[in-house]
Amino acid sequence: MAAVPAFPSVAWVTDADAALSADAGLARHLTDLPGTRIAVGYAVAGADDAPGLDYRLEIDGGGAHLREGLGGATVVFRTDHATAVAIHEGTMAAQEAIITGRLRIEGDATTLIPWRPALDAVQAVLDHHRAGAPAPGAGG
Repeated sequence: MAAVPAFPSVAWVTDADAALSADAGLARHLTDLPGTRIAVGYAVAGADDAPGLDYRLEIDGGGAHLREGLGGATVVFRTDHATAVAIHEGTMAAQEAIITGRLRIEGDATTLIPWRPALDAVQAVLDHHRAGAPAPGAGG
């Protein structure tokens, strides 16, 4: 498997989206959804040596996709670059970042609760992607 692009970057969004699309096992977790569609935004501020990045996770009956921009996101998680990297690498829990004010939530986060099984399934694929290994059930 090729090296995973640096996070956060447009290349990472593209590569992670391809990993979501290639995972054959993900589809079974995206049936019986609590609604027709959800879009969750992530706004990462730039740092001196890294540009910022806005992207969103979209989930619907057709799959899960990562896209550039926040368009259509009903909930947005906003943070600085260092915190985003720490959460991504697993050295900081999102809960800690929220409690310490380093991760802010815009919108009604309770709307995500019924989507948790689908969000957890997407996270599992992205965790494997971050580790540079195909997720269980990955196609191709």
